[in-house]
Amino acid sequence: MKRVALNIALAATFVLASSASAATRVCRVKLQNVTTDLNGHVYLSGFTGTSGNVGTISWAWQLVCGVSTPRNGVSVEACRNWMSTALTAQAQKAPVFMFFDDTHNNGIVDCSQFPGWNEPKILFLGLES
Repeated sequence: MKRVALNIALAATFVLASSASAATRVCRVKLQNVTTDLNGHVYLSGFTGTSGNVGTISWAWQLVCGVSTPRNGVSVEACRNWMSTALTAQAQKAPVFMFFDDTHNNGIVDCSQFPGWNEPKILFLGLES
């Protein structure tokens, strides 16, 4: 229980710190594919829309993290949790939501604009009910 409270406090601190310097954006994606490569990199693809809405815009193969070694600032433990969340979302046909900031993503202000085979800097990933 203490660990959960600590994680929530740390996440809140990070959001406040990052939002002071950049706009935090929300992205909703209905996942079609969740996969890992031979190096343990986790890739997601599916459909998103503009302004954080789920839609029909292809969200092609985004490398989000690594389950074998830390990748893009995401720990292995967090990545394994994200992969579990992504697989659950895919099985339930429910969207995931992600928060990212435009500063760490080359000024991209809408996740529908991420090019395929990109490596967006994602801050949070969760299951949307």
